Amino acid sequence: MEEVVAKSKAAKYERQETRRTVEDLLDQVNSEWKEISSLLVKDKNRDRKKMTADEYDKFVRELAFEEKGKPTSRMKSEEELALEEKEKLEKLEAQRLQRMRGEQGSSTTSGTQHKSVDELTS
Repeated sequence: MEEVVAKSKAAKYERQETRRTVEDLLDQVNSEWKEISSLLVKDKNRDRKKMTADEYDKFVRELAFEEKGKPTSRMKSEEELALEEKEKLEKLEAQRLQRMRGEQGSSTTSGTQHKSVDELTS
């Protein structure tokens, strides 16, 4: 029985020593990391430029004269788009019917009249 208790105490002592060693190594790594991280990360406040009152006023005046956005034409609703498309199609259909009937009106887009071959040769 004493043998089992002695083995148990020895195992417990080894675990405690291992835990202390790990904690010491962790503390050492943490301290080294703090030194390294301070080199890697710049101090944000140190690099930030302090703006004087004159520089600020100059900056505000520049913004006041900066070109602003210009308004564009508004978006058309679906009904308005459909109405425009309908009017366009009606106009094209009317032009097609005029051409089909052979009428020469003001609706010719090119402004030139087509002539037959016979008219050109005479």
